[in-house]
Amino acid sequence: MAIAAIPSMFASNDCEKLNLDVFTRLHRCMPLSRDASSLWNALVRTHHITSRTKVDKIRHATNSLECYALLRYGGAPGIMYVEGNEESVSRWIEHVKSLRYKDYHLAVRPALVRREGMDSITDLRMVGQDESPTVSDFGVRMRQRGVYDWWRRGMGFARVDGL
Repeated sequence: MAIAAIPSMFASNDCEKLNLDVFTRLHRCMPLSRDASSLWNALVRTHHITSRTKVDKIRHATNSLECYALLRYGGAPGIMYVEGNEESVSRWIEHVKSLRYKDYHLAVRPALVRREGMDSITDLRMVGQDESPTVSDFGVRMRQRGVYDWWRRGMGFARVDGL
């Protein structure tokens, strides 16, 4: 079937029934291949993350800005990792800051991602939000993304080189 014939198959009401928004959301959750040299990341620490309302607002911002976020939800400390293009990461940070989390601290300012021991990022989720129940699980996920040592330094768990 020719591509030009596809629109004529559906009446305008049928297109509404297809709910293309759902398709778009599913597509964004799939792993994407991106140029690793253009990705930025940042790390935020807070006292805790327990409000589902705030987590939902962060999820909405994450999806609309087309970046990836990992949150350590429940109890102290609250940890948030964000990865995406430079503008998305900066706007995501401003959004999180506006939610007025207790003891909000930008632990690591936005910068280009430097993967540790990874040649490819094709298996990584690039858009969407995940939650981690524990700090140790958060660390495992940071290792999977190739930013474990960076994360440890940002959290104060490891010495910064040269100090």
